Amino acid sequence: MSGIMAGICGAWLLAGAAAAQSNDESGGGPDARSGTTPMAERTVIIGVLDKASQATETIETNPGKTVSYRGLTIAVRACEATPPWAAQKFVGGFLQVDYTPRRGADPARVFSGWLYANTPSLNSFDHPNYDVWVSACKMDWPETGPDTILVK
Repeated sequence: MSGIMAGICGAWLLAGAAAAQSNDESGGGPDARSGTTPMAERTVIIGVLDKASQATETIETNPGKTVSYRGLTIAVRACEATPPWAAQKFVGGFLQVDYTPRRGADPARVFSGWLYANTPSLNSFDHPNYDVWVSACKMDWPETGPDTILVK
């Protein structure tokens, strides 16, 4: 069952990212047709745990930006969320995480992929020193769409 869910979540999130890219290439700007928040203006909330000290940090950033936490460098590439009226809620972020074990050492890519807030077991960040997860993707949705019926 988890394989099927992973496929559904991945397909949904990739479809959203592809739609955003095609809107951008058509000259209408990111997400111009759908009315959702452009990718660079979304806010992704990431949680980080240092397993040795049990210290946690909540980081808010935007897709396209890179943040650092101790030995980690986290590049947020995208975040997607289902609209509030969707029956099933999915939230995900595409992260690339590099780890630098000590000063002067070269960083190594330890993770590159989607992390899902609602179902973290679908694709998890596995590292002996740190835990990283996506908590939320803040974005706006249009109040009306092409199939909206206005009642007066």
